[in-house]
Amino acid sequence: SDLAEGRGDSATAITEYDHAVELRRAGNPVDLANALQLQCALEARIDAFAKAKAHCEEALAIVQRALSKDHPLVAEAEVNLGMVAAIRHDFAEARRLWESALARLDRGGGGDALGTSTVLIDLGELALDSRDLPTATKYLTRLRTITSTAATSPSNLDVQIRLAHLLRETESPAAEVAALEALARKAEASLGLAHPTTAHALEDLAGACWETRRMDAARDTYRRAVEAAKALYGPRHLTTLAIEGRYGQY
Repeated sequence: SDLAEGRGDSATAITEYDHAVELRRAGNPVDLANALQLQCALEARIDAFAKAKAHCEEALAIVQRALSKDHPLVAEAEVNLGMVAAIRHDFAEARRLWESALARLDRGGGGDALGTSTVLIDLGELALDSRDLPTATKYLTRLRTITSTAATSPSNLDVQIRLAHLLRETESPAAEVAALEALARKAEASLGLAHPTTAHALEDLAGACWETRRMDAARDTYRRAVEAAKALYGPRHLTTLAIEGRYGQY
């Protein structure tokens, strides 16, 4: 199913996810819940919202029965159900689910730093989209505290890149650029140039430099992003060509 989905063959991927879910119905309930959430994520991406909601609701009910109420996997299932609500523009429901997930993680002892960071960034982005700057600042201040001591990993860096973009709204465009510069350096030093997170950080930094009219920095960073894409995907990959196209504009 992952291979079919990666090829863009959604119909085949849905069939394969259906089969994977049925195979797991007689086995470990947590494995079944995981399969349902993978199925839900694809369905949400192809706008099959009724099915996505039903499968994520089923997954949440399963982990609630199988695990303790404040287990991180219960919170994760709530986050995924909230994402379906957000994609459907039901932002009140998304916020309710994400705040519930955050409360579960807090009651569970705070050991899941990545899970907590992910919920906080989701809530912060939602608050900013709703023009609720005080609430967004509250979530993002806490997020910065958590991520400042988090281990360097692709997932943690991806959360920090999302946070950097929000600094444009809560602080200034210069703060966004400074944060992305630091993250691009950290990503390349810890993960290497040929890594998706490094390429992500470089491309986002280049865009932020362009938006703040730092044209020389934008040009140099896009050039580095092209190098990263070539090393990662190859010179003729669509992603590489798209970044080269943006670089060519400068």
